[in-house]
Amino acid sequence: MREKLATLWAYITNQEQVIEFIYDKITDLKPLNEDKMIHLAYQLHNLYAAYEDLFKEISITFENNIERSAGFHKNLLIRMKIDIPKVRPKVLNEHNYQLLTELMGFMHVFRHAYNYNLSLEKMEQLRTKIIAHKIGIDSDITTFKLFLSENFSS
Repeated sequence: MREKLATLWAYITNQEQVIEFIYDKITDLKPLNEDKMIHLAYQLHNLYAAYEDLFKEISITFENNIERSAGFHKNLLIRMKIDIPKVRPKVLNEHNYQLLTELMGFMHVFRHAYNYNLSLEKMEQLRTKIIAHKIGIDSDITTFKLFLSENFSS
């Protein structure tokens, strides 16, 4: 298990760099206008996908079973907000779980609503919220990495 935890640590560290790169792109798209809105939508989609990839690796490492069924995205996020006794602590607090649930909802709209027109105002609100709460999500992930380091460094 020690090797699996060390591998997960390295994966999370790499994924944090990917997430930071995407946040930089999201932040740089100011001021938002119609031309930049599609690019922002794409980057918000990528941001959620990057977080989800990180969460999948955590789930695979600890739960050993992750089914790609209806509700997969929602169920994966739920797993990240719960402690699994004697296995692992939660990854996300309730507030960050709610924020990422909102981002997941946007990702589904962006990916599947072909006749849907994006709202500049709603996109700006989501971007502002995501940027403002980045530190909290980072903190949750850092706390989880601390758990990993305590368990694979001994």
